[in-house]
Amino acid sequence: MRKIVCEKQDAGLEGTSSHFEVQKPKRRDYEREKYATNLKFRVKKIEITKKKYDQDAFARYKKMEYIARRYNTDVLFKKKQMGYIIKQYHTDALFQRKMNKCMDRRYHTDAVFQRNKKDYMVRRYKIDKNFQRKKKEYMVRRYHTDAVFQRKMKEYMSRRYHTDCVFQRKMKEYMIRRYHTDALFQRKMKDYMAKRYASDLEYRSHHILLCTLQKKQKCLNDAGFHVLHKLRCALKIKRKYKPYLHSSQDTPNADATNRPVSNSLMEKAISAFRCQVLHGPTYICTVCHRTLFPNQVKMCNRTRYVKNVHITATCLTGKYVHACDSTCTVSCAVPEERRQEWICHTCDSHLKRGSMPSIAVANKLELPPIPAEQLGLNVLEQQLIARIVPFAKIVTLPKRQQRSVHGAVVCVPSEVEKTVNCLPRPSSESQLLQVKLKRHLKFKGYQHFHTVNMNNVLAALSKLKSMHSEYQDILIRDAATFEFLPDDDMDDTDEKQEVGVSEQDDQNVSTEEKDELRPGLTLDTCMQPLDIGQDLLSYGEGIFSIAPAQGKKPVGFFKIPKLEAMAFPVQFPTGQNTIDEARDVALSPSMYFNARLFCVDTRFAKDQSYLFFAQFVTETHMARNSMSIQLRKGKPVTRDGRRISNQLLQDDLEVERLVHSCDATRFMQPLRGTPSYWEKTLRDLQAMIRQLGTPTFFCTFNAAEMRWPEVITAIKAQQGEEVVFSGLDWTEKCEILRNNPVTIMRMFEKRVDALMTHLLLSPAQPIGEVEDYFYRVEFQARGSPHIHLLA
Repeated sequence: MRKIVCEKQDAGLEGTSSHFEVQKPKRRDYEREKYATNLKFRVKKIEITKKKYDQDAFARYKKMEYIARRYNTDVLFKKKQMGYIIKQYHTDALFQRKMNKCMDRRYHTDAVFQRNKKDYMVRRYKIDKNFQRKKKEYMVRRYHTDAVFQRKMKEYMSRRYHTDCVFQRKMKEYMIRRYHTDALFQRKMKDYMAKRYASDLEYRSHHILLCTLQKKQKCLNDAGFHVLHKLRCALKIKRKYKPYLHSSQDTPNADATNRPVSNSLMEKAISAFRCQVLHGPTYICTVCHRTLFPNQVKMCNRTRYVKNVHITATCLTGKYVHACDSTCTVSCAVPEERRQEWICHTCDSHLKRGSMPSIAVANKLELPPIPAEQLGLNVLEQQLIARIVPFAKIVTLPKRQQRSVHGAVVCVPSEVEKTVNCLPRPSSESQLLQVKLKRHLKFKGYQHFHTVNMNNVLAALSKLKSMHSEYQDILIRDAATFEFLPDDDMDDTDEKQEVGVSEQDDQNVSTEEKDELRPGLTLDTCMQPLDIGQDLLSYGEGIFSIAPAQGKKPVGFFKIPKLEAMAFPVQFPTGQNTIDEARDVALSPSMYFNARLFCVDTRFAKDQSYLFFAQFVTETHMARNSMSIQLRKGKPVTRDGRRISNQLLQDDLEVERLVHSCDATRFMQPLRGTPSYWEKTLRDLQAMIRQLGTPTFFCTFNAAEMRWPEVITAIKAQQGEEVVFSGLDWTEKCEILRNNPVTIMRMFEKRVDALMTHLLLSPAQPIGEVEDYFYRVEFQARGSPHIHLLA
């Protein structure tokens, strides 16, 4: 029974449910029709819906879900909904604020929404001009009001500029276009660039490099710009030096009107410079006989030297003071400075203290006169009579035929007696002999190739035998013991005949080889030019090759007594007063050669071989003196148990033993001209640049001695002569300059010193205030000096 009742109830519920399902669409249609036609019902329905939406969360959720589903499926609804939201966004401030917060929150939390929003904004920005304009105004307004947004935009723009090439190109075009159209933007950019250029060192360097490259490229491509660039540079230089120059007053002469006139400071500086370089080293010290500049000497007042009168009387020679007598004409040709007695400041200081100067002539530096028999000898004839031959490869430089040395100077003993006795004797005084001086007879090259007058050689040797202390044992035979040796037998008889051999067989020598051996050509390495016309006077058809130093070992500069006198017997005819002479006052090699080369007697300054000999002797002495011995730390005793003391270190043999046993280390201080010296100089220069900054000027000053009348005048004045510079031709000028390279270098050094002291560093400041400077002296291919200056 109960079962039957339940089944009836279930059947009744199913019938009711189907009834409601049928009635539901009808009710919905009815409400929609009434909602559309009845305004009162519509308002009431909206209020009920709003109330339910605000109070019931579940109803609100279902409503939102329903709207979203319908928004995505119903196009008409979507359009109405968008119109409604836009209308409400523009009319309801509260809704607008809520929508902004919602969009901002969703933009930062939903990546998909963020990407879609960006695409939408970009797409709309490109197609909607009104939106584009509003967006620009908004960004500009926010950029000027929001500091955080401004910083972010700068970082974003900078990052995109360095990563996006297209954006970089567009930005450049935009900036250029705006710079040429917007005056305010142009002024701001100029101010910004000037401020950054002054404060940012890296930007300044990059900007200068970029501008330089652009100017170079534009000058190559645009001829008009190249001309305009030159004019701008000229105007820039003119404006730079305008404070130091002012226009002259109006005068009848048009050239004088347009010529700039220096101001007073510049005139004084130029006048001081010209005054300093006007006079050369023509003032002779009465004590040391050196030729010096005017600022290096003073007038000699003998009454001031009262201490040690006998030393004063010995030192003050007065030898080169000219006193006019009956032999002088009305206008004496002797320069004015030779008519007074001068003394250098060094000698003056020593004589005031009552001591003898180390460079005084009285300190065994006096030079005897050269005998007449030795005055006319050429270079090879001097080598023939020298007991020690200073071998050096001396080459002739282009243009003015100045001399240069390649390699070191090597002193080798020579068999003078054997060499001279093997050469044939002439039958008359006019006959000459062609001789080659070689290091070895087998060598094809030669040291000198000259024509030799054997009468002069024999006469000079006879004079040396009677005067020179090192030539007393020389025996000279009247007849020669020369025997003819053909070229084929040279190798077999080389050991028997070490000194001389004749090259009589000219048939095996080609014309080109003969021409190559002729003196005075481009391959000639002799120190004195030869006269090819002397070949006509030579007797015999052979060329005699001699090797007086063959088989001999080189000797040290300071190991052989009187080495200098034996190497240069013409300069030292008596063999006395050499570098190793025992003197009352000690004299260093550098000061000794200073006195020799600056001496008024130019026998040393004119001899290029002696110049290079002096250079190498001085450098050798400096190298020996710069040697230092450093003991190892913690080594108080030697290996054999002896205590290392000061007395032990004074013994050269003991020092060598310490070095050999590795208990001590020998090292050398940097010498001038060596790589270590220039490395130290480079570090000093780099330190100066780090402290003071990049140099402003890089200047090069070349020697123009052919155009400097002061140099020619000074050289002739040292010889007690006067010369008219304008009356000399090119060959005569070259000959004068070539015969006295020491004076040329001294004049150049004096000019450089005057340039720095009296012009660049003067109160006139022609290139501005000079904080510091550095320059290096170099020698050109033609042999003349020049300097590179950083200021």
